[in-house]
Amino acid sequence: MEDLLVRPLLAVVRFALWLAWDMCLHTIPWWIGWPICRVVAFGRFPHAGWNEYEESGFGEALIVCGVGLATLFGLTAWLYSGFR
Repeated sequence: MEDLLVRPLLAVVRFALWLAWDMCLHTIPWWIGWPICRVVAFGRFPHAGWNEYEESGFGEALIVCGVGLATLFGLTAWLYSGFR
């Protein structure tokens, strides 16, 4: 009987963890890094569109998401330093 309750709960928790991972390390950094890369590269990079993370290559996604994460961390550090 416990197995009937535990398995669906574990499935929900696993889905929530996957969703958090995907949003925090793929989607949000892509949305932040994409316009920054477009401006810096004068519209030539990235080749994939705004919502085309899945169609981008590994290197392209790595650079854009890296720029997005660096921007997010830098902005967070800057805001944190203002509250000290």
